[in-house]
Amino acid sequence: MTPVVDVPFDRLHDELLEDWWPDGRQHVIASYRTLPFAFDRVTGVPAFAMRCEWTLPQYLAYLRSWSACQRYLRATGSDPVALILAEMAAAWGDPQTVRAVSWPLTLHVGRT
Repeated sequence: MTPVVDVPFDRLHDELLEDWWPDGRQHVIASYRTLPFAFDRVTGVPAFAMRCEWTLPQYLAYLRSWSACQRYLRATGSDPVALILAEMAAAWGDPQTVRAVSWPLTLHVGRT
């Protein structure tokens, strides 16, 4: 994304939903480095990423699919994405503008 879009994203992910993530989320945030790994690590593994091209409505639907969003919605009856909607819309611009969205794909490679 872009830094201006990352601001409302980070607010949703790190602040508004902080208490709503299921147990184990800390491992995702730490790129799974906090889990035991029973193999000799292979170094020099290239970085990989998943990538989508989305409009704002598609991106918001993705955010709403998060487990923490669903837990928040079930518990409170309100949509947490609505709390960042105005800020996200202003940052995104034209809602039909297609933007690249990417996530790191975490791999831990080892050998026995």
